[in-house]
Amino acid sequence: MGDPHLVTVPSASAHAFDHLGFAIDLLVAGALRALRPCDDVTISATRDDTNIPSVRAAADTETRDFAAATTALAGDPVVIGSTRTPEAAAWTQQVWARLQALGVLETGAFVAPWCDVCDAYVDAAARVSVCPACGGEVRDRVERNWFLRTEPFADYLARWRETVTTMGPAAAAARTSPPPPALISVSRSVSRTRGVGVPVPDDPDQVIHSGLVVAACYLMPTAAGGWATAASRTQVLGKGVVNLHTTVVPLLCAALGTPAADRLHVHHHIRVDGADPRTAARDAASLSGLLQTYGAPRIRWWLARLGLTRRDADLALRDLPHLRGRELDTSSRGGHRTDPERFAPLLERDLDAADLGRIARGILVARSDPTVLDALPPASRRRFDAIESWICGTGAAA
Repeated sequence: MGDPHLVTVPSASAHAFDHLGFAIDLLVAGALRALRPCDDVTISATRDDTNIPSVRAAADTETRDFAAATTALAGDPVVIGSTRTPEAAAWTQQVWARLQALGVLETGAFVAPWCDVCDAYVDAAARVSVCPACGGEVRDRVERNWFLRTEPFADYLARWRETVTTMGPAAAAARTSPPPPALISVSRSVSRTRGVGVPVPDDPDQVIHSGLVVAACYLMPTAAGGWATAASRTQVLGKGVVNLHTTVVPLLCAALGTPAADRLHVHHHIRVDGADPRTAARDAASLSGLLQTYGAPRIRWWLARLGLTRRDADLALRDLPHLRGRELDTSSRGGHRTDPERFAPLLERDLDAADLGRIARGILVARSDPTVLDALPPASRRRFDAIESWICGTGAAA
């Protein structure tokens, strides 16, 4: 085996991980492993059990279903973690202590619009007087928090953003990530989290913000080696969580003196029959349910072909049961001819970029005319064969 390489996916909320948005992350992570058949690639997936929505939903703390869905789609093995374990709490408090020693933590007042009906801060791009979720009255709420000052890390973050490799259909979102704010709120009051969470050391009224816990858990040592012992690191993410991965995670790397990510693979959003993935999951399109009904190969092909485009994609569930069988069976009958000398460099480019949408189209071309692969160098042919086998599955198309 070659050098150890770590691939991470965004921490999924315990109350809402079972959806096709998370499936896209898992698909890309599994593909990155398949594309490095000569390397020792570890995929790491952590469930966020301490965010406020999960706490209020009384989400099941067992990770059995999370692990089953994750390994089914990304491929086995996957290192499964939870932000609610004693190990995660102890590690996060170590990270906090390091930030404290660097003198970049301070207390202050957190002020934001609040809705008493929703019992939550209002998520709105502009100041509003009415809650967009329920129509209730909005007022400013003030609470004491801990804040992280980012200015001491500004030069490091700027240099890292200039040198990190950005990949994927939404890579531009990482390249144009805004400058970090001067202060980042990194704690919440115990009353808001109902006592759940990693306690702020020596401050019993506060728990560490779940976002900081998530960022710290990326870097946590594991039995498989973890972040610091890997030779290289790729973070898979959707464009909606770019700021966490271009600010907080590399900032913690700087604070701990460990290398930051080498690559960010960023994808666009998807919708399912016009709904966001979480809503679709509540309406019977959950990842676990679809896996049980249709199996991983059909889902992988459907998402690779239609979900990883150069723009946000709206998937139709009606395509899922039939797309893999219809396309792969039909393409394997032959007929269409392509120039191998033209096709090979384009396919190599797509393999290097881990562009799954284009790789899937390349698979169809190769199924129709296998001679197009004759011009591929041996190493590229091994990569293509590995990713084709992984995406398509070894069984007959249903």
